[in-house]
Amino acid sequence: MIKPTVGRSLHYYQWNGVCHTGPYLCLLCKVVSDDRVNLSVFSEDGVPRPAVNVKLVQDGEPVPCYAYCAWMPYQVGQAKHAS
Repeated sequence: MIKPTVGRSLHYYQWNGVCHTGPYLCLLCKVVSDDRVNLSVFSEDGVPRPAVNVKLVQDGEPVPCYAYCAWMPYQVGQAKHAS
């Protein structure tokens, strides 16, 4: 598990009611808990918007049927090398 900290970049996956779209770049603005965060999500045009109380899916967890964020594959790989 990677501990969430303010300022980290993640991938955000939007839910359109049928499937996920993304990933979109997002920045972690506040840690609500180890698995819930507040984000600034950037559109494909670079326009930011807020997303609050977003589920942070860690490696191996099931993907929910709603919007969520996850670490970038590179970050997951680095965390595995560090442990």
